Amino acid sequence: KLNQTPNVAGVVRYAWLGQCGYVFRYMGKTVLIDPMLNDCLDSEGNSCRYYQSPIDAADIACDFYFATHAHIDHLAPETAQKIYIMNSNCKFIVPSGVVEIARGLGIQSESIIGIKPGETITLSEGITVTAVSTAHPNHVYEDKPEMSVGYVLKLGSKTIIHTGDGYLTDELVDQLKEYKGADLLLPPINGRECEVTKGFIGNMDAKEAAELAIRIDAKLVIPTHFDM
Repeated sequence: KLNQTPNVAGVVRYAWLGQCGYVFRYMGKTVLIDPMLNDCLDSEGNSCRYYQSPIDAADIACDFYFATHAHIDHLAPETAQKIYIMNSNCKFIVPSGVVEIARGLGIQSESIIGIKPGETITLSEGITVTAVSTAHPNHVYEDKPEMSVGYVLKLGSKTIIHTGDGYLTDELVDQLKEYKGADLLLPPINGRECEVTKGFIGNMDAKEAAELAIRIDAKLVIPTHFDM
């Protein structure tokens, strides 16, 4: 169905791929954000996923691949490598501090675009992206490598905000005020319990995600990062 999206400005189709992964289709272009389409095995070789990937990475024709940061459920090595092998013209957009990590996966430099918070890049006609700083666990500013960002993706007249991972902070809200009334907000909601129980970096919870949605007047919100 995504491939049947008409090449009409303002018409965007999208699908949730699990965790923070999304695929968008606009004007003949396919955009992936944080797809994790491979298995994840524990130390005993058992799958850690709650359900199988809805699609094999090798079956996706992709023009632009975004990773918000380098954690394996966002920049999934096996998924990224398959996308790269099957899509020679695909551009990989990653935080500037993650460029070397992407190169370490075998992705050539000419296919990688590093982006810093506050930077806007035009990717093709009608498709632009702006990076915003996210606290995961802290906001990182220009004097240090940027390791984690959120993305404001403009597909024609539609504005999509993918926060990646992070906490609800005044800094995040201030950056997103410019995009009040965004068409789609994709925030994580798994909270901070994992910081205590598993030692992982946490995120905003459902209440905080709702507060963010209200503060930027988002038209539609799809909670993410809780299911895999």
